[in-house]
Parts: sequence; C-alpha cells; structure tokens
Amino acid sequence: MKRFNAILLVLLLPVYGFCQQYAKQQVDSLKYVIDMPYLCAGGIESGCATQTFWNVVMLKQEAIPLLIDKLGDSTITPAGVSVFGFNYTVADIAYSALQEIVHGIPTLPLMGIDNTKNTCHFCAYWEYLRADHRHRVKFKKAVKSWYKRSKPHLLWVESNKFETCACGTNHPNNGHYELGKH
Repeated sequence: MKRFNAILLVLLLPVYGFCQQYAKQQVDSLKYVIDMPYLCAGGIESGCATQTFWNVVMLKQEAIPLLIDKLGDSTITPAGVSVFGFNYTVADIAYSALQEIVHGIPTLPLMGIDNTKNTCHFCAYWEYLRADHRHRVKFKKAVKSWYKRSKPHLLWVESNKFETCACGTNHPNNGHYELGKH
C-alpha cells in the first residue's frame, strides 16, 4: 500500500504543479485587464469585464493566496475606474476578484477606517490606498491576516449574487465563500 501511495504521489505531483502554475499565470495576467465589472445590464457575457478577470474569479479558493500576494502591486492597468477618472492598479483588480470569491470581506476596517463615520465607502478605499504605497502594503498584510484567521470558517454558499457589481446574470461560480458563524 505504501508503494502504491508513493507511485500515486509521483504521478500526481506534476499535475498539481501544472495547476498551480496555471493559476499563477491567470492571476499574473490581471495586468492586461482592460474592463472591470460595474453596471452590466446584459450580464458578463455581454462585455462586463475582461474575461481574464472572470477566469481568475473562477479559480475560486486556488486563487485566493495569489490574489492576496498581488495586493501590493501598484502597476497601473488599462482598466478605467468608473466615475473616479483614473485607472485600476493590479492590486485593485486583484482585490475585486478576491471579493467576488469571498463575499463580506470587511474592507474599511481592514484599512483601519471607521466605516460608521465614513459616508463614502468607495471614496475611502480609493483615497486611502492611493495616498501612500505604504497603505497598500499595510492593507495587504491586514487582508492576509484576516484570511488566515477566517479560512477555517469560510463556507461555500450557492448563489448568483455579485459582490462588486450590478451584473444582470448568473455569477460564473454559481456561488461564493462567506464567513460562517464560529
């Protein structure tokens, strides 16, 4: 039996390595995203974000650590931020993808912002992270810590709810993770 397990392990390691490499390549490709989800009346099939974004979201839990690693990447992308007049960074796109995989991440508290006193939640996100690169690094560390604490309590919920946009279609994952009661 031990020999069978050893053989199985030797055969599966390359497959596991390929899957990890594929996920990394997908997350690394976020720098090429040219369109992000916002108001998508026709749904994601009709141009609501570059498909690369949704490909990463569909990696689900496999993408989470890779997305967290990207939260400090301030590389500007071609994707414009609606209403605000500037472009997304790789970190911003990674965080949006993370939010589509895990709903209910406490964004403002992780930034150290009192969300009961802030009236413009979206403004606070953009203003805080763009004010100083150290804020991105601090935020990345806080998200990583939150995920480490929360991971054992994340539950898969079948749902077609989107977290970051008003998309009029089914969610490509047909669900998301959210923090269960513990």
